[in-house]
Amino acid sequence: MNFKKIMSTALAGVMALSLSVPALAAANTETSLTQNTEVTGSTEAPTIKITVPATNTVIVNPYKMTVQNAAGDDVTDQIVSATKYIKNESDVALKVSAEVTGKPAGALTLATASTQGGTRAVTTNSVFMYFEIGAATADDGTGDPTWAANGYDSKLASQILVSAKAVKKADMLTLGVGETTATYAGYRLTGDAADTPTNAWTENDKVDVSIAFTFTPTVAATPAP
Repeated sequence: MNFKKIMSTALAGVMALSLSVPALAAANTETSLTQNTEVTGSTEAPTIKITVPATNTVIVNPYKMTVQNAAGDDVTDQIVSATKYIKNESDVALKVSAEVTGKPAGALTLATASTQGGTRAVTTNSVFMYFEIGAATADDGTGDPTWAANGYDSKLASQILVSAKAVKKADMLTLGVGETTATYAGYRLTGDAADTPTNAWTENDKVDVSIAFTFTPTVAATPAP
């Protein structure tokens, strides 16, 4: 009697074990040694937000008369043009390139070198003008760029000579990421003009300037450790 009971218990255990095997096997749904994974791709595109002034003015003041600049200050510069600002609020750094074209009118001609300091006086109605850009810390005149101390230098990345033919320079500077805190660049027109031309200057002798900016997203510089 006891022997039969023991055998019955043992058989019940074996049956329970055999019944549990299919359950373990069901969890292993793939038995192939070759399996696939599908990867969904995407690209993190930057959000571009740039503010560039639509207009500006430039006054040719060859006789160094007292005129008011954009800030309302009296100046005697031969080329009077307000510093303007580019504001970057993008979530990516931007390389700044520019193309500058002068459009002279009247008797005015655009010179390729300074009209001042030469051994011979310039007798034509010539203007030597260049565009200059630099990093700024604000757009209200409190954090202007540090302009080149020695005037125009064609080798500087930050300057473009104004001529009747379009002149372009790439990667003149890089604006840092401006998503959290805006970053700025300031730019201006400056130079000089002939003050003893054969024919006196008139109000018809002037020059318009077109400045076309191009912005290229780039990797932000990594801070030095």
